[in-house]
Amino acid sequence: MEQYHTLFQDWLGQLVERVVRLEQYLLEREASAPSRVKAGPNVVSDVLSCLDNLAQLLLDKATFFLTENEQSVADHRSQYYASALIATDQYRRLHAFAAYIPSPWPSPELDMFLRTVLPRRNLNAPGDNSGRMAWTILLSGEYNFSHILATPPNEFTEHHRLHNLLSVPAAEKDNPLMWPNLLHELAHVIGETEGIIAAAQATLPGIAETRQTERILALWTPEIVADLIAADYVGIAYFGAFVTFATYWVPCSLWEPTTSHPSPSNRVDYLYNHLKGRPASFDTALDTLLTPYHARQRLDTEDYKARNELFDTIRDPTSPDRPYPSNDELTRYVRLIVALSEYRNITPDAIDEATAAHIKGLATQVKEGQLISSRRTDPCSIPFESPEDVRKDFSAAKQKLKELPNEFRDILNAALIRTLHPHSIVVGKKTTAVSFYGRLLSEYCDQSGHTMRKRLLDLRRTVNNLDSVISKSMEAALVMTFYQQHK
Repeated sequence: MEQYHTLFQDWLGQLVERVVRLEQYLLEREASAPSRVKAGPNVVSDVLSCLDNLAQLLLDKATFFLTENEQSVADHRSQYYASALIATDQYRRLHAFAAYIPSPWPSPELDMFLRTVLPRRNLNAPGDNSGRMAWTILLSGEYNFSHILATPPNEFTEHHRLHNLLSVPAAEKDNPLMWPNLLHELAHVIGETEGIIAAAQATLPGIAETRQTERILALWTPEIVADLIAADYVGIAYFGAFVTFATYWVPCSLWEPTTSHPSPSNRVDYLYNHLKGRPASFDTALDTLLTPYHARQRLDTEDYKARNELFDTIRDPTSPDRPYPSNDELTRYVRLIVALSEYRNITPDAIDEATAAHIKGLATQVKEGQLISSRRTDPCSIPFESPEDVRKDFSAAKQKLKELPNEFRDILNAALIRTLHPHSIVVGKKTTAVSFYGRLLSEYCDQSGHTMRKRLLDLRRTVNNLDSVISKSMEAALVMTFYQQHK
């Protein structure tokens, strides 16, 4: 019962957060538009109007949901499930209109994040021998993260050759906790250029039970390798980003594989097994992330069974007559990949318990306006509230930097763990602990008498606060790294 309540609370909260982010993006684009565009009908104002309607629908559903107990939510889970899928589809359709609006370049923090986290070799596109990391990040109307290997026009090929185009959902341009999904996209390049994909595929005759599953595993190899590399570089931060996307934003069943991708269920399973115990003190966080995910899995199964009673043509995606590898085959293959010398040569060591303890300490410091860029146990020993303050007084900053700055990986993991901590809210006269999204829903529904635009505006502080702490901490960590190198 509790898992269903957690799932729908977080699902509604995810939708509210996305509406806040998309509205903020659209208002920014509207404000930057030329005056002649603002004077007449335009797609931004039309989408904002539709977004208000979706926000009102979510408000009605959230207000009712907060009056329900766990048993009632479990009893009516099929209705909640259908409503959540419909609202998610509505949001995707509205987000798609971002493709028709002139978009800005993404924030420099996103590019900085990728260049700092990933290894500094072999990230140029295949066929490009310039030695530089070659990619362009674009904001997309599609609510998905993707990678395209583009070939420029022939007259430019001699100088530019192939180029990596990375797309980020426009509404997520300032959301660092979703950025690890882009690591997966760039990890495709690493898997190819480092020879990991080819080495793994060469082992398939000894792993696959049939030629058919061997062919599918070969097609799945780039995705499996990219998942594992991303997880090894940022740990549970990638697991959190992927599980969040799978639980709330995958429109089809989590059990459904394709010829190019393992099912989301397969991917979550092998990522969980890969990260479990590395370090052991993070296992609780992994399990917390899986609570709503497992509830969504069960709902997908119930939905399949209900539809199968009506339509005989629907087949179970997990049935043995499907031409996909078994879980045992996939598990053996993943273990073989991480044991390859080509793979071990490029992946960092797992987070140890000492670093995990440090990250958990950082998680308690993730508060409004407080940087978590220094490894000092007392963050107040660095009297700077922002990277801008650090730049203003180089000499004072250098005197304070007696310890190393935090790794980007540590900052991201600390922020993720912070979102998993219960938040205290007051319901009537009683204080209760809820998830981050439970707090968001409570704030959303408590603003009686406010217009929808005012409600969404007031939620920006809660939504943007963690983004700001992460991005400022990353930037300050880079500044500190510079000082460490120039003492």
